[in-house]
Amino acid sequence: MGGPDTIVFSNSDGAKKTLRMMEQLTDHHYEILTVPEEAAANCIFIKGASNRDFLIHRPPEEAPESTAWFQKLPDYTLLPTACSEASKLGASLSSLCLLLNRKHSYF
Repeated sequence: MGGPDTIVFSNSDGAKKTLRMMEQLTDHHYEILTVPEEAAANCIFIKGASNRDFLIHRPPEEAPESTAWFQKLPDYTLLPTACSEASKLGASLSSLCLLLNRKHSYF
């Protein structure tokens, strides 16, 4: 996900097929951001506190053709994060993350 209503896809044949299937299975409209590099499509959107949102994505050294596309996303703090060493072991950026759903305590 590239945001609450934005999905990031590469322009590979598999990604295009997946997008067509998703469009057939849902009536929800998503904004689509298509990036040229397949590894760049694996990014992580984080809804931050105080309306500050973040997008963790591959840095220009790992996805040089896709960096400009991420900069088109409005109102996000972009966090380029290197993943080249983990990629050598077959890991993607999202597979290195632990997602927490923290409930707020109000006193």
